[in-house]
Amino acid sequence: MRITYDTETDALTLVVTRESVDKTVDAGEGRFIDLDDDGQIVAVEILDVSQGFHLHDLMDRFDLKPLLDDFAEHVQTARSLLSEGDLHDALLR
Repeated sequence: MRITYDTETDALTLVVTRESVDKTVDAGEGRFIDLDDDGQIVAVEILDVSQGFHLHDLMDRFDLKPLLDDFAEHVQTARSLLSEGDLHDALLR
């Protein structure tokens, strides 16, 4: 998984796979789901993310639980590294 944040557009993107995008579903409220030709999630984009967002209404519709569990693990790892100073030190190298 790759997580990116664009400061100019205030967009958070969770890239799940490198598969080609077959279609993009507008899930409303500035949320877009990219799907491959098998209907599997390729990426999730959330616009105006600094204003807050929710995904609970999309959990079952797009089977987001595994993706969000993986995202939460990435966030926890980043927090641990930040608290230990490892991430900061690695970024300065």
